[in-house]
Amino acid sequence: MSLSDLPDDIFQIIVKKLGDEDFNHLGPIIRSNKRGRDIGLSREILKSANLMGMCLHPPNIFPGQLFRNFFVRCLEFENATAMYYEAIRLIVREENVMGSLFLLNQLVPTYDYATIAYAFFQMCAGRGDLAGTTFDTIFEQNSVSRWGSIYSFELEVKCEALIDTIMDFQPHFGMTFAPDWKFASSDCLSISECPDWHGVEYFCEGCYIYYVALRILEVL
Repeated sequence: MSLSDLPDDIFQIIVKKLGDEDFNHLGPIIRSNKRGRDIGLSREILKSANLMGMCLHPPNIFPGQLFRNFFVRCLEFENATAMYYEAIRLIVREENVMGSLFLLNQLVPTYDYATIAYAFFQMCAGRGDLAGTTFDTIFEQNSVSRWGSIYSFELEVKCEALIDTIMDFQPHFGMTFAPDWKFASSDCLSISECPDWHGVEYFCEGCYIYYVALRILEVL
């Protein structure tokens, strides 16, 4: 029995498993025949397809580039990876902070990396209060007390990953959002008043997040 002999429901289960492993597996199926194309490009498949192999090199998803049309199809079906990377593209390449926040808002607080990006980008929109509220959610999820240190190695890893991703999108280094930028403000977080300004040593509450926020502002 070949794949073409399988009932549609069984065939779709197999295609979904392949797509969830790597979107590249969908190519031969989509090109095989009408049924393969219809199922391979369906919402059920594209919503969960693993796009990391595509998105780890962001120029692939720029308008007019190799994977843009397929990427947009996934975006239309609310693929979480597509939404996250398109949000980064919008703010970095098009200076569209509100469009970026609209996409990220749909991923908060379920997806950690999107939630962190949402918090930092709210500062670019001048919404320090909403940024602070989002960070409070992050701290709560990580069981951080308002009286405890809000720095953690896990948070650093995710923040540095966000900066690396922004850099992969080839930012213009324009300080575009500086006139409106406001640092996060909440019970747990505010502009650092550390008398020693520990900077990259991150010994104080807020020092590390403030440092990351300034780095993101500088490259955007």
